[in-house]
Amino acid sequence: MQWCPRCHGVLLTPVDEHRHVPPERRGFRWTARTPGKRARVTADAEARSSSPPRYREIPRWGLVDPVAPAPGTQRDRVAELAARTPALLACAAVLYVVAAIAEFVRYGILVRNRSVLIDPTVLAVSDAAVAVSQVAALLVAVGAAAAAIAWLVRMRRRVYGDENEDDPRSTREIVLGCALPIVNLVMPAIYLLEVVRRDPWLRKAILAVWSLWVIDVVFVVAATAWRTRDSLQAMADGVALSGVVALVAATVATGVLVIVRRFEGRTASGRPRTLARWVVSSDAARDRTDEVAAA
Repeated sequence: MQWCPRCHGVLLTPVDEHRHVPPERRGFRWTARTPGKRARVTADAEARSSSPPRYREIPRWGLVDPVAPAPGTQRDRVAELAARTPALLACAAVLYVVAAIAEFVRYGILVRNRSVLIDPTVLAVSDAAVAVSQVAALLVAVGAAAAAIAWLVRMRRRVYGDENEDDPRSTREIVLGCALPIVNLVMPAIYLLEVVRRDPWLRKAILAVWSLWVIDVVFVVAATAWRTRDSLQAMADGVALSGVVALVAATVATGVLVIVRRFEGRTASGRPRTLARWVVSSDAARDRTDEVAAA
């Protein structure tokens, strides 16, 4: 018996209502049609029914079946930013050293210009070196600060996770504490000291570096106020003070780099840090025992 109105193919007997038959074993298929309309099969449709279906364009219908990405393939931008922290800190330290050299050279030119006329080309090159080095150092320092904040968040999560605990401070609290002016003079050091575990050297290094950070901010304020004076000597002193600020900033960047490396179990150069193990000499212990016995 021909059941299919399109291909007139012989279909299997409809399934029994009282027992379950899998869809792949059924000999019919349900088709949804508009109520009140009868299906009209034309000769062209019958001719096309024997050929494979094809489309003039990619069909847009169908169910959405998103493919879940494989584990580990999703990019963690915070982790990528945190991984760049050592490189950005080292680059910022180098640029601030270059900026300090440019400032001191400029100060020397100003002192020399009091008795000898300086070629305008030399002055232009000096001004350009100061401007480029200071701007480049500032931009890299901002990037290094953002990377250091990301590193701090991940490091705290890792330390507390190793102890099967949750970080008591939220990510928003850490970011605001490190980014807000005046507040960031104290809070970053507190965030680091909270996760220091049995490392007195690291605790002292954190306190020393953040003391330099506060001193550098004071120097920045002083240099900005000093430049408002109109005398030539005040302007020259402002140049020298800017050089000192750049040197202190380079020292702070280097200190933060050392702290980051220390938390990661590495030396300042990035090599794995080896722990020194002290072993008691048996000969020394024997000699000490003999001395006690002789006494």
